[in-house]
Amino acid sequence: MNLPAQLTSASMPAVYHCLANENVSGYRVSAWHIYLSYHRKCWKAEFECDNGQCIRPGRVCDGDVHCKDGSDERNCRPEDFAVCGSGARVHRYYWCDGWPHCSDNHADELNCGECGAPGREYRCANTRCLPAANVCDAVCDCLPGCEDELTCTNSTNSTYSITDGVRRCHVGQALWCQVPNRDRRLDRCISEPHICDGYNDCHNGGYLSDEYGCETSTCPGEAAQGGGSRWFRCEDGRCLPPHLLCDHKPDCLHGEDEDNCSRTVCRSNEWLCESGQCITLEARCDLVFHCLDKSDEIGCGMEACKEDSRRCAGGQCVPSGLWCDWIPDCPDGSDEADCERPKECGEGMFRCGSGQCIASRYLCDAAATPRLACADESHLLNCSGHPCGLGLWKCDSGPCLPPSHLCDGQVQCPLTWDDEDHCPFSCSSSAPQCECRDITITCQRLGLQRLPRDIEPQISRFHLSGNFLNFSLDAETFLPYSHLVYLDMSNNSLTVLPSHVFFMLGRLKILDLRSNLLTVMSNSTFLGLSNLRTLDLRENQLSVVEPRVFSSLATLHQLWIDEFRFCCLARRVPHCYPLPDQFSSCEDLMTNGVLRVCVWVLASLALSGNCLVIVWRLLYETDNKVHSFLITNLALGDLCMGLYLLIIAAVDVTYRGVYFIYDAEWRTSPLCQLAGFLSTFSSELSVFTLTVPRLTMAGTRTIMGVVWACVTFLAALPLLDIPYFRNFYGRSGVCLALHITHEKPSGWQYSVFVFLALNLASFSVIAVSYWRMYLAARTSRAAVRNDFQRRESIMARKMTLIVVTDAACWLPIILLGVVSLAGVTIPPQVFAWVAVFVLPLNAAINPLLYTLSTAPFLSKARQRARDVRTSFRWSLSRRATTLSTSPTTVDERTVVLLKPLAGISHSPHLPSPHLTTLRLLAPPTAAHLHHRFPSSRSLCLDHSLSLQETDPNKRLQEDGWVPAQREIIPLCELTNHAPPPLPAHHSRKRHHHELYD
Repeated sequence: MNLPAQLTSASMPAVYHCLANENVSGYRVSAWHIYLSYHRKCWKAEFECDNGQCIRPGRVCDGDVHCKDGSDERNCRPEDFAVCGSGARVHRYYWCDGWPHCSDNHADELNCGECGAPGREYRCANTRCLPAANVCDAVCDCLPGCEDELTCTNSTNSTYSITDGVRRCHVGQALWCQVPNRDRRLDRCISEPHICDGYNDCHNGGYLSDEYGCETSTCPGEAAQGGGSRWFRCEDGRCLPPHLLCDHKPDCLHGEDEDNCSRTVCRSNEWLCESGQCITLEARCDLVFHCLDKSDEIGCGMEACKEDSRRCAGGQCVPSGLWCDWIPDCPDGSDEADCERPKECGEGMFRCGSGQCIASRYLCDAAATPRLACADESHLLNCSGHPCGLGLWKCDSGPCLPPSHLCDGQVQCPLTWDDEDHCPFSCSSSAPQCECRDITITCQRLGLQRLPRDIEPQISRFHLSGNFLNFSLDAETFLPYSHLVYLDMSNNSLTVLPSHVFFMLGRLKILDLRSNLLTVMSNSTFLGLSNLRTLDLRENQLSVVEPRVFSSLATLHQLWIDEFRFCCLARRVPHCYPLPDQFSSCEDLMTNGVLRVCVWVLASLALSGNCLVIVWRLLYETDNKVHSFLITNLALGDLCMGLYLLIIAAVDVTYRGVYFIYDAEWRTSPLCQLAGFLSTFSSELSVFTLTVPRLTMAGTRTIMGVVWACVTFLAALPLLDIPYFRNFYGRSGVCLALHITHEKPSGWQYSVFVFLALNLASFSVIAVSYWRMYLAARTSRAAVRNDFQRRESIMARKMTLIVVTDAACWLPIILLGVVSLAGVTIPPQVFAWVAVFVLPLNAAINPLLYTLSTAPFLSKARQRARDVRTSFRWSLSRRATTLSTSPTTVDERTVVLLKPLAGISHSPHLPSPHLTTLRLLAPPTAAHLHHRFPSSRSLCLDHSLSLQETDPNKRLQEDGWVPAQREIIPLCELTNHAPPPLPAHHSRKRHHHELYD
């Protein structure tokens, strides 16, 4: 099976698993899939388990299994360890790895077989093999004779020189490597042929090594004109960051980074180094290199030594107490040469592995200074069973530490290093301001314009938010960091993500791109992220997202994005946020078919009912004009709710099947804002109108004017360009701002105030007012209970119905709002039903309660129905009547049909055009006429009357009798002098008061 080279390289440890018939992103082999279980690259001194897991060296063969595969407890026989001079043991895992873990005898690097070619490796007398670059590099690597450095200063092209015991690299011949915070005697001088050869010969953990700045062909900012952030290119081809220029030490092979630098003038109490650096006079010749070029410890033979001091071979002065103390203090080590060592230690003393004697109280004390404890640290061996004193912290390897030494930047727990776990350190020389902890680097809000290129490879979690990386991203940006598992690039002003920018991040699990300026996502943006689990794209300005942008993210489990419509492009993602609102889906604005029907039904009822009420109240005047005026206002408010429902229903039809494409456009459109305004305006006007007290007409009009102004203000305020509201009505697809969910979007406090606080107060006023009205009416009619008992019962039922319908509309909304404020999650289905069915309930029912079910409306409606029915019958009869152009003679079978007499009074004037004739299809019988016209009205069946001979108006005026509208009477009645009785509906007494006129 052939796999890509990048997956099998040593820089990317992996374990291969085969899963039968499982859909896992990876390389396909027949019916099997291969996927990679990655672990970070282990540190140089860590133990790598067989499964790729990394553990500390002190946990190997300690009796406890730390590797999940148990490989740390294998090969634990005595012959599997090399013994150092101090007595420490080195496991065979570390043998012959090119670095001596036994610093005193190099036992773990001996007898490792044949060395490489002479130009590549050098063989010491003790059989150790050295890289050729470490021969004549100013550090003794061949113990005990140091033959690798014996003849290095004799030639004219030597890499370093020794002056007064101080070794300094020759600029132009060798690159000066330093180890930060370490003994400057360990500085190495790497000759030019070994610079940028792919191997770190400085052995300084990557800190300005001979490989630093070699990996890029173009220095960052090299094409820019000027600017303080421009990197510097050395003549040796390496790129250096700006902060290394003019820092008083040569970082380029030829030292050109220190050319043309301004020199400071030292003060009278300072000493000037050869590099131009100023140090205090007290720092001169104190056995510590304060000058970066080490010149402060040269020429010290001319300085007088203090009392009780001894002079080194190089001329430096050492206090007598430090002479032969097992720690070399002279630059040339002459203070530890020719020393007499004790053969036995006294009582209360502990003998170190080197023969040094220390006080027993320092045994297993990791905080003891080197001059009080064993210089070879053998007092820290075999301490697992040693008890620590009160208040001391015990390392996993056994030694004890005071808490003040935790996270002090110095590893003091040998082999387990747990005193510095989760402590900050520097892991990038080009960005030393970044803080590193364990495997995490934090470079937040530092203004970085380019990703550091020298972050240690073990760092797998990058926090880079709050920088300006927009113009530096390309397909090669993350090539050195294929081990990443977490990447935070939020708030970096990113406007575009180049294609394949994440292509090599196959291990990445979490990618955070929040709060950027991204507008476009192409199909190739996320290629390569085969193991991504979480993607955050919130707070961007996405407008174009190509349809297959998420198709390569086979393992994506969570997606956060600003709009749900983009979730429709990632339907395989189990958790995509934001969730759809309570109504919409990827296809439709109204997902539920029942809700869709309810919207149309309620819209039809609200529109037709309230339009009928408005027309009725305008055409027919009543005695209670104040009440009629309020009902008209109520109908106008409820009509707006019908318009709102009609808008939502029409939009649902318009976007059916493709809603997610237009979701954002719809919710931010003026039509959605209008719909939200209408819903709020309608609900608040309806509630406030029912709370208006019954005053005079003028007072009522004034109050309603104020109500209209207040309601308009409440509904229109969120439409203003105020950041607090931020698309207040567009928070859901149906443009409602009800707050009955646990979420708290922008403007939620305003929604609570309007829909909960105000409406609860208004509903309370309505309920109390109607209850008091009922009690007052019941008390006033107690004396005439027999006459008004039936009407009182009707009034009570209607009042109860009014209060119950108001409660059914607003109490659920208020209760759900209170519960949601308490943090309870309301099911989306409940919100949907409340918004579509409960909220518009009053708008559909109010016309029935306040107008359509009242006695005046029903009476007039029945009368109109009779008129229509009679007119219909008359039309049918007229078709059956044959009319001639000659005068018509009417006999006993002829009756007169009176047309409607609009505006007739008690002294009617009935013009002749109101009379017409209707010929009976069959001769009426006396019984039939008697049934229609009582006996008190005389019948003249034996008379014949011509319409031209009789003036009906005259007869009607003489008799003072007015027939009912559209009443059919015999023609002879018009000539009868005896006035007939009034029709029944004119003789009925009119009620003095109608409750719902």
